[in-house]
Amino acid sequence: MPASAVPSRPRRRSRGRRTLIGVLLVLAIIAVAVPVGLFALPGGPTGDSWTADDAAAIPAQRPPTALATSAGSPAGTAPLPTSAGVAAALAAARSVAPGVDVSAAVLDAATGRAVHQDAAAEPRLPASNLKLLSSLAILSTLDPQSRLTTTAVRGTGRGEVVLVGAGDVMLGSGRSDPSATQGHAGLRTLAERTATSLRAAGVTGPVRVSVDTTRFAGPALNPAWYADDVADGQIGAVGPLALWSGHSRADAAPGERPADPALAAGQVFAAALRTALGPAADVAPVVTRTPAPVPSTAARLGAVDSATVGEQVRWLLEHSDNDVAEALTRVAARAAGRPTDPVGTAAFVKDTATRLGLDTRGLVVTDACGLADGNRVSASTLAGAMRRIVTDGRFDDGVAGLPVAGLTGTLDDRFDDAADAAGAGVVRAKTGTLNAASTLTGYVLDRDGRLLVFALMASNPPGATAAARGALDRAAAALAGCGCR
Repeated sequence: MPASAVPSRPRRRSRGRRTLIGVLLVLAIIAVAVPVGLFALPGGPTGDSWTADDAAAIPAQRPPTALATSAGSPAGTAPLPTSAGVAAALAAARSVAPGVDVSAAVLDAATGRAVHQDAAAEPRLPASNLKLLSSLAILSTLDPQSRLTTTAVRGTGRGEVVLVGAGDVMLGSGRSDPSATQGHAGLRTLAERTATSLRAAGVTGPVRVSVDTTRFAGPALNPAWYADDVADGQIGAVGPLALWSGHSRADAAPGERPADPALAAGQVFAAALRTALGPAADVAPVVTRTPAPVPSTAARLGAVDSATVGEQVRWLLEHSDNDVAEALTRVAARAAGRPTDPVGTAAFVKDTATRLGLDTRGLVVTDACGLADGNRVSASTLAGAMRRIVTDGRFDDGVAGLPVAGLTGTLDDRFDDAADAAGAGVVRAKTGTLNAASTLTGYVLDRDGRLLVFALMASNPPGATAAARGALDRAAAALAGCGCR
């Protein structure tokens, strides 16, 4: 569906950064305070932008009195902050942005007790915090260790090759990289394997490539998304086959997207197949889409596997990747026997939240990534989702994907001034930013070692996005810095 098929409206921001940051500092600061099990850490160094200078800027975290492993719930022996103490700390933190309306929910992770609530039941625009609900739906449906397999199979004719998408939108254009999440499965590797099979079958002469994208149903662009957001590159056409999260290359800017990610992937595969086959075959440059699914009996010519589902969830949370969130949620919906169109996928996310026992009063879900303005979630629901993530071992990858304040992912450039420095290296949270809303949902150990989960939701006045985000950061830092009794 073309971008013009979705409505237009004034431009806004939505976080979708793809900064790759190392986590050696996290290992040094957080691992000593948090037992392995409950707080799984991001999967090893992912970049080279971390330096020793960062360590000096981040305060050490005090070991908690007691914490859980994923096999049990938090013991909760550290003192519990009082509601009045938390309210006072948050009010002081938010007073510097008086025009920003913030709803909040703070829960004790051990017991689920509400420590603080301020308009917590009011449904608001969640922005990318909706990805927390989508991640719960994914991880409660799919095996986190499973992988998505992109295959090349024989078509109906002698020289026909069909590239079949299974939901991996993180394909790389080169050889598979087993150490990476993006590009874990590479189309060059798939082309080389396919060429080997074609040679063994004696195929020479004309070869034609097509793509099978029938794994997902419905429009590729959710009608709830604004055309301006699509044009800005915040999201692209959603399908079961794409390179680099729907981008033209690994280091592409947000707006550098092919109009049809699946056909673009097919063209890259065809070019690699042309190189792999050499002069004995003539691979056509034009790639088409199959009108129907290929038969399950079609002979497999080659296959490549994605990073694990769990690793992809870590990625989509750390980098707030809209494309991965949408595609992987559709994969989970299909596995659950649910429709994979935008409406069906959104219903799947909401129904999963209900099934997991979250407070879903007022919950409205219209997409899986949080870009749509029609989504409505309360701070109570988000805090409940975060508590489920940190206390249920099934969702360890959700914990591991949360950005670390001042260090990784979409929090790498926040918590960097005196007003919120107490949260740097200590707060872990999912961000959300649209022109009309800023959100922050995560967990923190307070000064006494009590594990708290929180959801903070700001309604941004016009032009006040930076002020709103600053207010949320200061509030989260206040939770980290106080015993609040």
